[in-house]
Amino acid sequence: MQGAMEIELRDYLVGHILRDAMMRFEAVMGPWVKAQMQAHFPDDHAAVAANADRSAKLAELAELEEAVKMLDAERNSAAPREREAIAKRKKGVMKALKDLETAMKDVGAPAPLPRWIAKCRAVAGRGMKKHINADNRWDVHTSVLVLRAYLPDVFAVHLPDHFHAKELLGGILRVSGARYRRAHRVNLVES
Repeated sequence: MQGAMEIELRDYLVGHILRDAMMRFEAVMGPWVKAQMQAHFPDDHAAVAANADRSAKLAELAELEEAVKMLDAERNSAAPREREAIAKRKKGVMKALKDLETAMKDVGAPAPLPRWIAKCRAVAGRGMKKHINADNRWDVHTSVLVLRAYLPDVFAVHLPDHFHAKELLGGILRVSGARYRRAHRVNLVES
């Protein structure tokens, strides 16, 4: 095959193993880091309630938008006699979406950032700040960034001594380095 890139099997498999490892790290460490930061830097009850209400509405909005996309795809592949029923379901979802968008306007501006999110964003670069939110999945880079910055103040209490803290720091630096090399690689090594 002319013009095709050759990838060594070893590089291809390492790429998949790294991706799987990063996904597992994100799934476990992201929520844990968030929970620890939230516990260490709590908010007042009014800010918590306002943010929870807004977050719930944003999640519902995303679900309704996804439902519209799925109904469109379902309608496109459906038999002609089924399309009318799908269109009726879509009309109901669109009405709920419109009602929710109206309710979101009534909510107004977002509540101030939770204190713990502000602390997490304080250690991030300008381009990363927008990705540090309570509602989204944190990638390896974000979790490691916050872990490194707050290791002595927030996360060290979970370790028996400073030797374990040093070991943890070394481990998260290796994970961060692997993530960086994988994310900024010149040659693709996975599909």
